[in-house]
Amino acid sequence: MNLSCAQCHDGNWGKRLAGNVIPQAHPTGYPLYRLEWQGVGSLERRLRNCIFGTRAQTLEFGSDDLVDLELFLMWRARGMKIETPAVRP
Repeated sequence: MNLSCAQCHDGNWGKRLAGNVIPQAHPTGYPLYRLEWQGVGSLERRLRNCIFGTRAQTLEFGSDDLVDLELFLMWRARGMKIETPAVRP
């Protein structure tokens, strides 16, 4: 589908996708409780879920690409208030 994270989370944040507001993807609430999962999950689990939802090739837990993405997102959120534990739809 040729999508990137930035297309939704940078270019369309605040809009709605499937009835949910698209966040800016700042990982300040992890681990968090997702209603969809009926349990607590990690940032890595959320990233894999989003990747699967866009029909991209799902990365393995602990893969270098996922770790790099987590690090980038944490860097991007530096200085923001931590809101964990959080709840998301």
